[in-house]
Amino acid sequence: MKRNIQTDTQEKHIETDLGLFPKSWKILEQKEFLIPQVRIKPKPIIKYKSIGILSHGKGTFLKLDCYPKKIALTKLYEVKAGDLVTNITFAWEGAIAIAKEEDDSALVSHRFPTFTFRHSLVNPNFFQYIIIQKWYVNQLRLISPGSAGRNRVLNKKFFLKIKVPIPTPQEQEKIGMILELIRNDKEKTETVIISLKTLKKSLMKYLYSYGISNFKDINSIELRETEIGLLPIKWGIKKVSELSKVKYGKSKPKEKGNIPVVGSSGVYSHTSKSLINFPTIVIGRKGNAGKPWLILTPCFPSDTTFYLEWKDKIDLKYLFEYITLNPLSGKYAKTTLPSLKRPDLEKLKIPYPPLPEQQQIASILSIVDNKIEVEEKRKESLNELFKSMLHNLMSAKIRVNHLEV
Repeated sequence: MKRNIQTDTQEKHIETDLGLFPKSWKILEQKEFLIPQVRIKPKPIIKYKSIGILSHGKGTFLKLDCYPKKIALTKLYEVKAGDLVTNITFAWEGAIAIAKEEDDSALVSHRFPTFTFRHSLVNPNFFQYIIIQKWYVNQLRLISPGSAGRNRVLNKKFFLKIKVPIPTPQEQEKIGMILELIRNDKEKTETVIISLKTLKKSLMKYLYSYGISNFKDINSIELRETEIGLLPIKWGIKKVSELSKVKYGKSKPKEKGNIPVVGSSGVYSHTSKSLINFPTIVIGRKGNAGKPWLILTPCFPSDTTFYLEWKDKIDLKYLFEYITLNPLSGKYAKTTLPSLKRPDLEKLKIPYPPLPEQQQIASILSIVDNKIEVEEKRKESLNELFKSMLHNLMSAKIRVNHLEV
């Protein structure tokens, strides 16, 4: 029995094989809008361009230096920009993508079936957002029988029988445009975050070598050669053992609460009672050995960590960032699990400027950290917006057919 509902545009929704959709939408099998392409090319005699497909809907990647001698095949298949390409071996985990402009003329094996679109029915820019949805990837899993890995191969006949909800060409264009705007904004934010992290690392290297000074005055700074490199002549050097006691964390209590339990990979649980009530740096002892965590509130360092109990004045942020820049590894481990020995942490040498300069350095790095945090939150918000809009647009819970573009 068919059910009808009204939307903001007063268009009727009808019951279909895939659920309720607007009457103007069509439920099509992929064979109705995908055209298999077999562009056979002889194996090149010189190096050639190929592509791979990332799992989980993350698109294609270029392989520019492929050598004919490394493959036994006598023929390959050409990919064109705008093609739908899948890796039949890993389609079950979302290895399917629309070929980009830079992918044009790439050569692939028979394991990468390629399709073009009937553009009168389906816009590739719209369809790229179909193939990243969970329900679609689940369909690929169902038609990829066998065990995991190379034995789990996509059934190409059943692939063309997958049913997909398709809006009108005009609405496809608008859906694709809106999702692309959000995705582009997210990618720009990711680029900003990468740039800020690169800037911070460069700043750290400069500040821990030259201190607070103008870049233009770098040649006039009086430096001295030390066992940890060039440092301003007025700076000292101190071992971690001179600044603090290195103490072992303890086994996590069973009681639940709001006190963070800090392991070698950061906060992983909460308990009712703190082990320490002062700001500290927790450092991974096993597993993520040498990784520091700056903890400013009461906490419970676990038995896979060390924590520092202070003996001398030092800015915690300053010390934390230095250890981050110069991490201690688990190279001293005698087992396959990386571990850090207390004597090696105690012997770590730290450049030691006057406390006010430490605080200035920490303040500069905090400014960059705050900007990174703002951009990380923006990225998280854009991710949530994209997921929400993807679901609502593709399920017709939000309609854009009335919008002008």
